[in-house]
Amino acid sequence: MIYAAFLLTTTDMKVKQIAEFLRYSDQYIFADMFKLFYSVSPSRFMQYYTV
Repeated sequence: MIYAAFLLTTTDMKVKQIAEFLRYSDQYIFADMFKLFYSVSPSRFMQYYTV
């Protein structure tokens, strides 16, 4: 998840692309796991923490 957060904040990749890159079978499963880890959705994380 730390690498996912890094990709979200430092690349132009979309959540679906990151989920595929990290070999999740579904972007929604990835989003659920990310939210469990960071208590915020990937898109919200990207909004607030983009460098």
